[in-house]
Amino acid sequence: MKYIEKRSQPYDLNNWIRNKPNLCYDNITKKRKKFIRKKLLEDQGYICCYCQKRITGIRKDNKIDTEIEHIKPQEFCSDIETVSYDNILVSCNGNQLKDNQFLVEQDRHCNNFRQSKALNINLLNNNCENKIYYDLNGGIYAVDNNQDIEDAIINLNLRILNTTRKAYINGFFTEEILATLDYNDLIKYEEYFSNKYEEDDKQMYREYAGIMMNILNQFRL
Repeated sequence: MKYIEKRSQPYDLNNWIRNKPNLCYDNITKKRKKFIRKKLLEDQGYICCYCQKRITGIRKDNKIDTEIEHIKPQEFCSDIETVSYDNILVSCNGNQLKDNQFLVEQDRHCNNFRQSKALNINLLNNNCENKIYYDLNGGIYAVDNNQDIEDAIINLNLRILNTTRKAYINGFFTEEILATLDYNDLIKYEEYFSNKYEEDDKQMYREYAGIMMNILNQFRL
């Protein structure tokens, strides 16, 4: 999970809200959802709000690799809350079972796992990342064993995710690098992972950027 600094609600969406007679998320057209998805991706630097894998919003094999996610579940929202930009994020598709006949139910994650469950960690609060920590094996844990946070991250502590995270982490922090890591190295890594970079006219975060920053902060302690 990563703190998300959202921009103000896009003018196009604002204008639509003001002029829409039957206001609710279900009445948003595919074209407008595509626009909203693009704005959310830009805010998030093209990484999933939960697992932080790379997402693009591009169709592949007639499927999109993203899901628009409501912070406050839709079934508990007023109509205006279902379309409020401050109440939506973008997630990866979380291993949808319909896309993989060999996938087991327990391997669902991110939005696909959460569904209408309450989200006990506010990703729009810049303190949210202080509530969790990652280890070098790719595991994610709640600080001080906080049960609410444990409930929020349970679907992110899966073998299929931990293995990928571990491989990514170990690709940077080999035993040799860790043995000689100093303050100047930390600064260089922090600059690398904390800033967006441009690729294909998009401003992107590095994949798993928040995870790497979380680990770097632990090295500072």
